Amino acid sequence: MNRRKAAVELLKAYRHWIGLAVVVTLGLLWYFGLPDLPPIPRGPRLFAMGALAAIAGGYAPAMKIVDYLYSPDATFLVDIDSRDNGFALYRLSPEKWEHLTVEKGELYRLKTKANAYACRQYWPDYDVCIGTWRGSSTDLELLQERERIDEIRRTLEQHAQEGLTIRTRMGSIVRTAVQNIVNDLVGQYETTAIHRGEHIETAVTDAMDDYDIQEREERERNEQQKQEHQTEETDPISDDGLTDQTDRQAVADGGQADD
Repeated sequence: MNRRKAAVELLKAYRHWIGLAVVVTLGLLWYFGLPDLPPIPRGPRLFAMGALAAIAGGYAPAMKIVDYLYSPDATFLVDIDSRDNGFALYRLSPEKWEHLTVEKGELYRLKTKANAYACRQYWPDYDVCIGTWRGSSTDLELLQERERIDEIRRTLEQHAQEGLTIRTRMGSIVRTAVQNIVNDLVGQYETTAIHRGEHIETAVTDAMDDYDIQEREERERNEQQKQEHQTEETDPISDDGLTDQTDRQAVADGGQADD
């Protein structure tokens, strides 16, 4: 950039301060009095005062109107990897755009009405930026690799979602796993240290069967004794010492029973 362009850029940057300094200087001269000057006719004096008032009052609106009606061909640079805010937009003048240095790749042209390009990072003080991988590939190459990109994106998104789920539910997952392990260990210990219920049930069943057999035998014995008692009541011993029906029949026949 030559000295003339540098001076123009300096005047543009400090134009407000320059205008304010001019107004303050004129006000001080008017307040303290101007040196003796040759008399100026009334008409030119009024014209000069009106021009100064018009310039002072209409400068700001005029600059706004000029900005709306005319804008130089600026180029916009989008920093998609800004380290401060995550996203940044820079407006580069033609001179600054001409001296822009691109490192590690190329700029990606955005589909906008104005000239806009995307980069990974931009340093305004040094007018240096880092290009993107999309800028170094043509549209045809991007279309050819679109299917592979979609597949990788789906896989990576699934893995990322799984990782996020594991990270957010890490505490509950660990507690559930520890509880399951403890329950498994307790179950294994109970299996080896405590008798199984089937053995207890078998022992109880055998004991009940033995009790049923004893009760049946006791009942049969009682019935047999009862029958014997009834038999004795129906056939009592006679006074003459005959104890059964056979002896009585022998006596009736005239014989003598043996002792």
